[in-house]
Amino acid sequence: MAKYQRQATNKYYGAANAGYVSTGSATDGLAKALTNAGYKVGKAEELRIDRKKDKAIAKIDELYANGNTFEQIQSQIIAGKHPELTGKYIDATTNYHAGKVKAHEVIANIKANKDKYDITDESKNLDMFYKEYMPDTASMDSATLLGFTTHFNKFKSVDALNDAENRAAYNSEKKVMEGVGILSDEPIETLKKNLPSILKDMQVPLPMRDGTGSTLLYTNAETLAVVRRSIVDIIANAKTEADLDRADILMNTNLGYSKSGSAIGTLASRKSKEVLAIQDELTKKRRQLEINDREEANYQRKQEVKKIYAELYSDVTETDEQGNVTTRPRTHTEKMALRDRLEAMGDVQAVANFDKAMIADLYINDDPQILDDFIVKIYSDGFADIEEMKAEFNKLDTDPRKMGAMLDHYENSQKDDNAKLHINNLAYSSGSTAIMNIVSGSFKNQKRVDARVQAQAESSVKRHVMREIYDFESDYFKQNGKKPTNKEREAFMVELENYISKQYVNAPASTKSIAQLETRDDLTEKEITKDFDETDRFIEEEAQKERDATVISTNADGEDITLGSYVDTVLSNFDTVDPPKLRKTVIAGIISEDEKYRQQTLPKIQKYITSIVGETMTKEVFDMMSTADYQEIVKQVASNLKMTTGNKTEDQKIYKQLDNIFKTLIGE
Repeated sequence: MAKYQRQATNKYYGAANAGYVSTGSATDGLAKALTNAGYKVGKAEELRIDRKKDKAIAKIDELYANGNTFEQIQSQIIAGKHPELTGKYIDATTNYHAGKVKAHEVIANIKANKDKYDITDESKNLDMFYKEYMPDTASMDSATLLGFTTHFNKFKSVDALNDAENRAAYNSEKKVMEGVGILSDEPIETLKKNLPSILKDMQVPLPMRDGTGSTLLYTNAETLAVVRRSIVDIIANAKTEADLDRADILMNTNLGYSKSGSAIGTLASRKSKEVLAIQDELTKKRRQLEINDREEANYQRKQEVKKIYAELYSDVTETDEQGNVTTRPRTHTEKMALRDRLEAMGDVQAVANFDKAMIADLYINDDPQILDDFIVKIYSDGFADIEEMKAEFNKLDTDPRKMGAMLDHYENSQKDDNAKLHINNLAYSSGSTAIMNIVSGSFKNQKRVDARVQAQAESSVKRHVMREIYDFESDYFKQNGKKPTNKEREAFMVELENYISKQYVNAPASTKSIAQLETRDDLTEKEITKDFDETDRFIEEEAQKERDATVISTNADGEDITLGSYVDTVLSNFDTVDPPKLRKTVIAGIISEDEKYRQQTLPKIQKYITSIVGETMTKEVFDMMSTADYQEIVKQVASNLKMTTGNKTEDQKIYKQLDNIFKTLIGE
């Protein structure tokens, strides 16, 4: 057996130790130590490099967090501003991480500008949109490019999937809307008949792109979607109930026929959630439009009535060939044409009011409290509806021309925000309280107060203030198209308070001396027309002088009788002609128009009037006579027949009755 000499001791081991050279304990320990040291040095170097890589990544993150871009960081590294980011061991890591940072920048920029990406623009796609925000990847080293693509492609894969889904939804919606457009072209008169063939024409067979079979241009689901969407659009855009007729046809018409020839059925027969929801919306819309149609018809009717009244009481403006503008009163024919419009509308009360206004009644009761009470009743829900309001107004012995204003007030009273405005608005309620305190205060200064007079005066003022408030609101809205502010309301109430305080410096001693308060509108009109009225009065007086001097007939001696001398003769006849005696019960019957009055009393009154005015009183003479002279004659007849009572309202009714008798006698 071969022997190996030990290098350190020159000793040889036997066969069991062949191939192994032992250096002894000292040298063996050194060898082991050197081996372990080499391993540990390698591990330490790897750890040192890893730490440098971590520091490099942290440094890049820090630079990026401080607002540096990928390009700025790269420039700074090249310039040597960050030595900790260089070295053969960390270059690749630095560049890889920087690539990921750049990808994050690009993704953030894409998201910020995503609103500029329009999937409906078929000339563009997602890659074309990305191109504007992508960096120059050709200039990137392999590590940077790897970092960029690794991070960006994760975002891109998700974004591309969403884009595909959105485009599919858009294309489907576009396809349905194209079908809706085709369907809308069919006239409603032929829609029911042609609907099955229109839908069938949409389902044209098309070969598959891969040649494996065929599909339909519009599938069954898409065809039904076209019909449903058509109905939804009709419901959304319907303005009147008639607009829904087309939706009814689409909902309830057979959609086509199967290969065996049997009817497929209607959309309404498909009790899906979508169809049931559409049917529910259709029902709601119909109810809404039914209400809207009625409200719109009533509104337009009211507006037309007010327009006709406005035309009736306004002059006609004309322009001649030279451009001169003149005005003239409406002719009888023009007025009757307005009446025909009212009659065609079937508004009985409006026609009755129109006829009342056309009579030109000289004995209108101008007591402002009549309208004050009526307006208070309007705003206190005293009328069931507008027809009742008009009927009640026609019963009043007041100016029929005020009907238009009452219509405005009634319409205004029906608005929720106007309900109880005189109470709920602080400017009006506090202003009203201040005014009522002034009125009651005037009575406290009296030694002896008649409670009845005070109660009537306060009631009169309260009604007047309420009317003025709503007149102000209505007038302001007409002039400005909006409601007054609370400051404007306060200013109005101060103005109203000043006016009423002047009327109640001293309290009235009796009911007859209670001040008749004029409305703000009437006071303003008087102020504006004061000078014009003076001029008109002068012109009328001069014209009346000419009419009074006009010869209207001759007497038995052939002498001329002028209008003025005729009126003097009539007035003197009251002293010479004895009036008939009328029983009080019969006189009261004048108002009720009973049979006893017509048979017994009316002939006596007619005979007496004829004996006073004679046969000279014709329609022509009546038209020439001044209003003051005519009223004096009528009042004298009433007085001589002992028909008046001293009550202004009742006396007005008597004057009106006598006026009708006079006009009957002269043939008007």
